[in-house]
Amino acid sequence: MGCSEWCKQEFKPCNFGFGKHLRPELTVTSQWPSLPPVIYLAWRWFAFAYHLAWLIVTVAAATIYTAGRATWFAYLTNWTYFLLTVDVLIEALASLVWYFRARNPNVDVVPETTTWYMKLSWFMYSITTTVVVLVGLTYWYDNHHCLCFFLAAGADDFYIDVQTHGITLVYVVLNLALTGVPVRIYHLIYPFAFAVLYTVFTVIYYYAGGVSKNGKRYVYKGVLDWADPNTSLTWISILAFVGIPVIHVLLVYGLHLVRVTIHNKCFGDDCMADNKVRQAEMTTLSDENTKSYCIA
Repeated sequence: MGCSEWCKQEFKPCNFGFGKHLRPELTVTSQWPSLPPVIYLAWRWFAFAYHLAWLIVTVAAATIYTAGRATWFAYLTNWTYFLLTVDVLIEALASLVWYFRARNPNVDVVPETTTWYMKLSWFMYSITTTVVVLVGLTYWYDNHHCLCFFLAAGADDFYIDVQTHGITLVYVVLNLALTGVPVRIYHLIYPFAFAVLYTVFTVIYYYAGGVSKNGKRYVYKGVLDWADPNTSLTWISILAFVGIPVIHVLLVYGLHLVRVTIHNKCFGDDCMADNKVRQAEMTTLSDENTKSYCIA
């Protein structure tokens, strides 16, 4: 596919949404035909159980370390980890539904368009993947010089920090390599909306008298402190207008392209034959409906 054809496919208006797609089943299955569906399903449910357990640990630890102050929900890391856990649950449920649907002889295996649970799973994945990478890389960039100190001192929250900023990064990259969920450049608007939502929350939290886990009036010292709105807005703008596009387009979308390219090299003949059958089926639709499909 040439550059002009790629642009034509990628920047279709329908790629803002999660509706019609040539291969809807990719939103709930693995990219790799050689991976047994039951293994992929087991991966989904294992990931949910693992992240749910750690979510419970982080909430319990925050309650203990802050002497009962309800500050856990004030932090972007915890917002992100909660979102990741919900996302993994939705992906696990969607994969489970698809697993049994694919084995039901009375139901068409491949729907003409994405179902509601496929759309929901794809939507959550689009937000979570970019946001987790952004939060994780930002954290380690800001705290890499403290790593040896944390290890030596045995900080109480060291293992939680490694889990919520490190293991999550590993999980997201591994999941990005295994899953068949498409990544769209236009979908960067959804993690951006998440960032706006969190920013609005911190403003309300600040003026409602909210404090950090240390009892201070800021959430992130020198970065997100509405006593100094100019500094807060500067950092928020950098992360939202620079960080999110760079992470989403260069890293997340880039890794998606690498995955698809490797898949097409390894399974190209089967993939192309499958696409030709699907395109032939689509020609039976009206021209208007056919043009609305996002084939890329």
